[in-house]
Amino acid sequence: MGTRQLRSPEQPYKVSFLLVLAVASAASAVTAEGAPAKALGVGAGVVLVLLAWRAAVVRVSVTDSSVADVRLFVRRTYERTEVAEVHLGRPGGFLDGHCLVLTLTDGRRRR
Repeated sequence: MGTRQLRSPEQPYKVSFLLVLAVASAASAVTAEGAPAKALGVGAGVVLVLLAWRAAVVRVSVTDSSVADVRLFVRRTYERTEVAEVHLGRPGGFLDGHCLVLTLTDGRRRR
């Protein structure tokens, strides 16, 4: 089977939105008066660029031996023998998107 990379269709929009916010923050730092305001604008811009970078690498990798779930700050890997069922779903919530729902052999569900 090889390796398949699955990504949410909304991912480019989320990354683009974070990058636009980063540019706006940096632009506000240029026009800000005083060192604390400039530092705050630059710091917010750097944090938003880092979040955009992490949002760009979010994916699910499926190989013959494992399923790796790479999230914004966490990476979880499940052996194929641990996975009973796989479903594609939409969890809802503030930043909802598409998600892979794994049902493990012990009955737990992972999103």
